[in-house]
Amino acid sequence: MRDSNIYDRQRVHTCNCRGHWMKRRLGELAFGIVWKVLAFLGISRLDYYRHYARSDIDQKYKTLTGCTSEEEFDQTGKLVLEQLISLGFKQNSKILDLGCGTGRLATQLLPYLGEQGEYYGCDISPEVIEFCRKRYSRSNFHFLTNQMKKIPLSLGANFDFIWCYSVFTHIFPDEMVCLLQECKRLIRPQGLLLASYYIAGREPAFLKRVKSFYGNRDRMEYGDDFLREIISEQGLFVLDTISIQKQPIFVLRLR
Repeated sequence: MRDSNIYDRQRVHTCNCRGHWMKRRLGELAFGIVWKVLAFLGISRLDYYRHYARSDIDQKYKTLTGCTSEEEFDQTGKLVLEQLISLGFKQNSKILDLGCGTGRLATQLLPYLGEQGEYYGCDISPEVIEFCRKRYSRSNFHFLTNQMKKIPLSLGANFDFIWCYSVFTHIFPDEMVCLLQECKRLIRPQGLLLASYYIAGREPAFLKRVKSFYGNRDRMEYGDDFLREIISEQGLFVLDTISIQKQPIFVLRLR
């Protein structure tokens, strides 16, 4: 589940002594064991592939991606677009929507984005991508199925904005590292990456000591310092922290 090279680098940069590092690793290993037991038993594990494959996307697309109502789907999309515009997003901007789901942002961009603008939506669900291709049909709207650690684009540093909502809130550190590296590869030097996170609050005792992460596919929470270390190690920095409907969002930029 984890890439040892990632944690070796983390140890060099963040641990002042071997004892501190051992506490951190033991905490993470203990969590890993618990999570694997829960996964084996099928407890508190969200399977997105099965979730979408079994759903009537055409009829329920507005309530399949975390929204409790159609109104919330529309309102959240509007708030996201307003926030992007406040950060410099224009009708001719190029944006990657990582974890696009059923098109919460695409719905708002469909009438807003100009002919010179460009939208790319990526999601791990083939069913969702097929739905989006049919519903948001424009020559400058593109939809692709991505992997958990790979974005299938070879455009180079092409995007002014990368929007990553409700993705890092459901993945593990090694997966987040890979996706941050992919985003770094695809974003322009002055571009902005906006990503939502759950910041750890009431952790179990052993995780309070290591301040790393805990949760599962349903909800993954990160210690603030641990999260910022991962971001920094990928050559990014936190430019600002904003909130959309009480969801913390980091605004990131290349170093």
